[in-house]
Amino acid sequence: MKFDEETSVTRVVNNHYLSHVYGSWNIGDNPNGGYLVSIASAALAEVLPHPDPVSVTTHFLRPGSSDEDCEIKIDVIRTGRTLSTARATLSQQGKERIVVMAAFADLSQPAGIDAKLTMPPPDLPTRSQCVERTGAIQGVSLPITTRLKVLLDPELAAPGKSESARMAGWIGFVDDREPDSRCLALFTDAFHPS
Repeated sequence: MKFDEETSVTRVVNNHYLSHVYGSWNIGDNPNGGYLVSIASAALAEVLPHPDPVSVTTHFLRPGSSDEDCEIKIDVIRTGRTLSTARATLSQQGKERIVVMAAFADLSQPAGIDAKLTMPPPDLPTRSQCVERTGAIQGVSLPITTRLKVLLDPELAAPGKSESARMAGWIGFVDDREPDSRCLALFTDAFHPS
């Protein structure tokens, strides 16, 4: 299955949705938090008139449970012309797992400001110079690597070996799905910790 299928939601009534949490997105025994946020974001995108998350704050109340259904309830806070804000609560087994406060906009619409990037990109090793993130490196099983390809700077890949608290490398989908704005929370949370 692919990201869009494994984060899809089904409307029950009004702003109440159902989905399923797949174990293929786990780090160890728990679903990756960014993956749970992606499911909540899919429900938010169904309710709000704007398609792209531009600000996402998540409170992780307890770990999710993999290979189980979940429900997502959306509370729309405000819908504006260029920005909409809402809260999503993802629950499993009658317990809230995450609460997401998010603002959505339409990134395809011009904002009336110069959006040209002026910062140079970071100095990274090439993909071929990087090492793949594995459970052996991190000391935990990583089913998520069947969905995401994470390539790490070899100087920073081994936990506790670097003298600086930083991480560098590349991330993308194993099936070469093109990233979009909904992937950012997943990529940020799934990348190897510094």
